[in-house]
Amino acid sequence: MKTATYEKFKIFYQTVKQLAPLYREASAPQKQFLETTVGAAIFYLPTIKSEHFTGQISEEAKETGEHVQEHLYPRKWVAQQLLLNPPESEAECIWDMNSKYLTYNLISKAENRRLVPHQKVNVFVSPAHSYELAGITLTTLWDIVTHL
Repeated sequence: MKTATYEKFKIFYQTVKQLAPLYREASAPQKQFLETTVGAAIFYLPTIKSEHFTGQISEEAKETGEHVQEHLYPRKWVAQQLLLNPPESEAECIWDMNSKYLTYNLISKAENRRLVPHQKVNVFVSPAHSYELAGITLTTLWDIVTHL
C-alpha cells in the first residue's frame, strides 16, 4: 500500500477509534452528525478499481451505456457500524474497508436514485436486499465481454 494511501487509512482508523466512545453517549441528532462526518471521510478514502470493483454491472447500465459507481454498503451505515463496533487495529480497519465497505458495482443513475430509500441507516439490511427492492439485476462484466 502506498504511503499516502496508508496514511489516510491510519488517520481514518484513529478518527473512528476516538469518536466511538463519544458516539455511544451522543443524542440521536449528534449520532446522525457523526455518521455523516465519518461517512464523508469514507468517501475520501482511496478507491482502487482492481481491488474494489466487484466486476458486476446492472442490466440497465449495460443497456443504456451509462453508469455510476455504487458502493454496496451505504457510507452512513458503514460509519454507524464502525462507530458502534470499531476495529481493534489499523490492519483490521484496512481489511474491512478494502474487502467489504469500499467495494462497488456499476449501475445506472436511475437505479442509484431507486436505491436511496433502501440504503438509509435504519432500513438497510444487505446489498442484495437493497438491490432486490430497487429492482436492480446485476451481471458480470465478463458476461458482457463474452457476448460481444
